[in-house]
Amino acid sequence: MRGFGPHMGALALLSRSAPMLNQWTLIGRIGTIETRNGREKSRLYLSVAEDADYFDQTREEWVKRTRWHNLVAWSEIAERIIRSYKVGDLVVVEAEVQPWRVEEEGGDGWRSGVNFVVHRIRLLARPKAAEEQ
Repeated sequence: MRGFGPHMGALALLSRSAPMLNQWTLIGRIGTIETRNGREKSRLYLSVAEDADYFDQTREEWVKRTRWHNLVAWSEIAERIIRSYKVGDLVVVEAEVQPWRVEEEGGDGWRSGVNFVVHRIRLLARPKAAEEQ
């Protein structure tokens, strides 16, 4: 490891033995909660809106922008979301990004994408009565 300094040997050792991290955190409001039953486990699809406002320097004003994220939850977490959460709730979600790939019908190629699989969800706030209407 010549030329990189004495600390590079420790980094190389760490990179071989350190656990990898695949965690994604989102804070936003629940937009939809949709249940579906899979072959083995119940699953839930959840959309969460993130406010991603930005300042437009040419117009010299703040622009409101909402980004929607589609998440999936399985079994116990899905059941807890159904029991405890509702549309409009402000939540913090921790999820894992899971890539998927399936063969097209007839073998004409592949489709691929990623699922954001919920591992933990926590309520931050409920909307006030006026906001719910």
